[in-house]
Amino acid sequence: MAFNAQVDQYKTIIDRNANATFNNYQIQSAVSGKRIYKGDAIYDFLNTARKKAKAIETQLLEVDMADSADEGESFASLKYNVLIVINEFLGDGATISYDLYVKGDPVEGTSTIADGKPTFTATV
Repeated sequence: MAFNAQVDQYKTIIDRNANATFNNYQIQSAVSGKRIYKGDAIYDFLNTARKKAKAIETQLLEVDMADSADEGESFASLKYNVLIVINEFLGDGATISYDLYVKGDPVEGTSTIADGKPTFTATV
């Protein structure tokens, strides 16, 4: 995920150096360098949207497993609303590339993983 900080820079006439203010992040992930091939688990999902010339609004769960990876343990997590935009469809090999954009602020919470599937619980 690229955070793409939105920063305004300005200089007043009485200062020697410029100032900067942080506004927000414009989080996205450029997946155009990677190709999704026919037969990949996500291919049908993306190809359906491509055929309709539509963007996909869905959710992305980010699970922080850096501290431990024990089955059933609770991990800090963020759930994002995201927009997936198709960039290319290449007939040779039927590959798709796309970009992913975060919409708004994430929901903080925890996730437990059982049988390889995460269950997210929002922090209240």
